[in-house]
Amino acid sequence: MSSGNSTSARDILKEVNSLVGFLVESGFADRYNPATILTSNGKDSVQHSKSGLISASFKSQSYRDLYTEQLESESFNVLMLDGALIQMAYEFESRKLTKHRLAFLPSPDLLEYQNNADIYSQEILFAEVVERTTVPVPIRFDFDNRPEVVKEVDHPACHLTIGQYKNCRIAATAALAPTAYINFILRNFYNTATRKISEKLPISDGKFAKSIHLSEQQMVHIGIPMIG
Repeated sequence: MSSGNSTSARDILKEVNSLVGFLVESGFADRYNPATILTSNGKDSVQHSKSGLISASFKSQSYRDLYTEQLESESFNVLMLDGALIQMAYEFESRKLTKHRLAFLPSPDLLEYQNNADIYSQEILFAEVVERTTVPVPIRFDFDNRPEVVKEVDHPACHLTIGQYKNCRIAATAALAPTAYINFILRNFYNTATRKISEKLPISDGKFAKSIHLSEQQMVHIGIPMIG
């Protein structure tokens, strides 16, 4: 994949579907929806074929309702073995990235894979691995560099949201390419002591340009591989 402003919607489409294929072949995907490109008003959107996306409701409804809504509408690129949903969506205009929304929604009920990998390696029904005490924490990386949206420190161009806190926006240095995002998910939620699944990811040099402000760099922030 090419990097920076030369990265196109087709580059991202190819990378997203390659990653989905990797998760399927590795046995981590229960169900999946391939990505496609939708073109409208001069903008190319790369998103899963069911077209639904997490919206403002991420912070305005109960997590269980949000998760159930996304699951029932099959609004995901990948449904993981432990019930977690992975969403990836990118928007380009004139070959320039304008937005992305990358979400990870763990199941409200099922045991998380990382701490219960042996259970998922056995052929048993999901009903047998329900954990009522699990506290799921959704995360989301958003990128939107439009001047009318960005507000230095308060609303960084790229930021990480943890949980459903209304004003949780942890600045990130740059937008995330798909491989960087999936690496983050696998490394932090699916690697185990004996299986480092993230180390087997397809290699990609895809990176986007720096978007963080100096004032945001002087605070706790998330470092993303970038080109400048």
